[in-house]
Amino acid sequence: MSSASRRMGWGLLVATLVLYGYMQGYRALRGMHGNDFKHLYLGAVFLRHGQNPYDEENFIRWAASYGFRTINPYVYPPTTGLVLSFLTLWQPPTAQQVWFFMNHAMLVAALALCAHFSLGFRNPWLLAPVVLLAATSIPLQRTLTAGQLNCALLLLYCGIYWANQTRREWLGGLMVGFGILFKLVPGIFVVYFLWKRRWRAVAWTGLWLAVILGVSLAIAGWDNHTAFWPVLRNMRYGRSVWQDRLVRGGQNPFYRDPYNQSPNSLFHHLLASDPVGKTKPWIELAPPKVKQVPKGYRWANWLTFLTSATLVLLALWGIGSSGQPRSETTGEMPVLPIWNKPPGRPPREALEVALMILLSLLLPSIMWDHYVVALFLPQIILLADLAATKRWLTWQMALLLGSSILLAWPIRFDRPEFHHGLGLLAMSAKLWGVLALFGLTVSMRLRLNTPETADKG
Repeated sequence: MSSASRRMGWGLLVATLVLYGYMQGYRALRGMHGNDFKHLYLGAVFLRHGQNPYDEENFIRWAASYGFRTINPYVYPPTTGLVLSFLTLWQPPTAQQVWFFMNHAMLVAALALCAHFSLGFRNPWLLAPVVLLAATSIPLQRTLTAGQLNCALLLLYCGIYWANQTRREWLGGLMVGFGILFKLVPGIFVVYFLWKRRWRAVAWTGLWLAVILGVSLAIAGWDNHTAFWPVLRNMRYGRSVWQDRLVRGGQNPFYRDPYNQSPNSLFHHLLASDPVGKTKPWIELAPPKVKQVPKGYRWANWLTFLTSATLVLLALWGIGSSGQPRSETTGEMPVLPIWNKPPGRPPREALEVALMILLSLLLPSIMWDHYVVALFLPQIILLADLAATKRWLTWQMALLLGSSILLAWPIRFDRPEFHHGLGLLAMSAKLWGVLALFGLTVSMRLRLNTPETADKG
């Protein structure tokens, strides 16, 4: 790279950093509303005092006492609230600002690790797209203004990635075990460990899970942990926490909310009657003659199960058997110096981690649009692989670029034109972007299974 080109690249990187500061700093701070932070904060208050945050009526009463006009349910394990209980040392407005800047710190750390793992820090032309991805991401802005957990989850996935590459099984087990008790969805990596026959990783996960759960039980108590199980059951396909309250208030249950981009939400929009009468399904299957669950509802859930099973099988097929040789770079990923040489093509295990992260979004009944912040790591892994093999003008790069733009784009999913016809497909626009990334990752991982490609990688 010539010196002039390098200077232009650094100039572009600085410009993207300024854009990030404006979009995700200045504008996000001015638009901060804390819609999701409120129930995280209140749940932490409950658990800090040994009370049950899953009692609907009591939770709403406490919310009113804090001056919260609206509140969402606390739907996380007790461990999540205990981890965040330090925020209750401040009043909600101050705690929300603390969490805002912590989210920025976690995001910057995660992006730095992503770049360190896959791109290096010497080529500004590769770093600028990473910063631009974060700067223009409306889901990230929604995460910051609402006070969500996505930045913490992204940093956790970076930890799992690093532990996986270096085969630090104890650390991988710690990250996954903590992740299960913090946000549930990192549990998909247990499936990955089992499929790869990495029994030590499974054992370490079980051990750390037991240790952290034991600490959580000792602090929050057995009753508060058992109270979480009904909440977990209400997060199954076609179910929602506070469902009756939402419908009475004219809102869709969470499993079919317009901003829920999961396959389950899509199938319910297409096949099942809307309990609040806002959307018109393509095929309104009539209920059976006897008083049972409506057919459209059942079909939507069965199609979701079928889709989820298909996605899991595709991912495992892409990953291949456990007997395949490890990449040569595995186990050789230093943390320092951070000003490292370009690491070259990411090892095949990087794409496997990307597949697991994508599955963690696609399988649950809820995939809020801002959850796609967790896909920054898979997107950077895909970019690094295509850049290392100089596949710039290819359908893979076009698909990655198009999907990334779609995932970053601002969309009002509750627009009236999305309530019927082809608009129902547009209501799940982010889902199509996630599925495109999933298909691209499977394709690129399968390509590494061919002898000639594996030799080049």
